[in-house]
Amino acid sequence: MRPFMLRDVIDDVALGFKARLAEHGVRLLIDCPADIVIQGQPVLYEQILGALLGNALQHGFPSAVAGAEIKLWAWISGDGQLHLLCADNGAGMRADVIERIFEPFFTTSRGQGSAGLGLYLCYNITTSRLGGKIACTSEVGGGAAFEATIPVHNVEAER
Repeated sequence: MRPFMLRDVIDDVALGFKARLAEHGVRLLIDCPADIVIQGQPVLYEQILGALLGNALQHGFPSAVAGAEIKLWAWISGDGQLHLLCADNGAGMRADVIERIFEPFFTTSRGQGSAGLGLYLCYNITTSRLGGKIACTSEVGGGAAFEATIPVHNVEAER
């Protein structure tokens, strides 16, 4: 446990995805205040963000699409909750898929290198390790949005 700047973690994850984003022709837009300092384990947030970005690239944009975007927002609400919102304008999902996306080994890309563990791990880190919750909204052809809400200790709020 240590204090860390959330924007630095987001920027590090984005840098790690730079080549994949370019390969898929996807523009990543980030909206996170530079002054959010959280007491915690940055690796857990890296894993959540990596799973969400990886999922959006693999399933939302299986091939290059003009105007493809992933937006990543982060903010702390008045009740001390960190909100991480990852939304894309990709392929979207059917309702029956949304119902199962956080299950272990569930994937719509069986046989294409997907083990179906990314969103399961994201769910477990968010809920079990960080005491938060995560939800998804989507519709076929309308992209997908994942919002994680996590109680945090915001160091900057105490100064």
